[in-house]
Amino acid sequence: QFTKGQKVAIRANTPLFASAETTSVTRRISGTYYLYDGIACKNGRYRITTKPEFCGKTPVGQYVTGYVSWDNFNQ
Repeated sequence: QFTKGQKVAIRANTPLFASAETTSVTRRISGTYYLYDGIACKNGRYRITTKPEFCGKTPVGQYVTGYVSWDNFNQ
């Protein structure tokens, strides 16, 4: 169960996607991020952002870093 604003540690070399559907990797990331809204999108991906205060803010494109598959979270 993931929630809006939840802090997640992302494994090294994790693929970041520009959308829930795309198969092309935007770049690879690691480190600490926050769940934008905690809602699962297609392909088990979640929107992440870099700061807790960005969670849920609009416009989405300005605050969401990208989409990451939940199985890349170190829990």
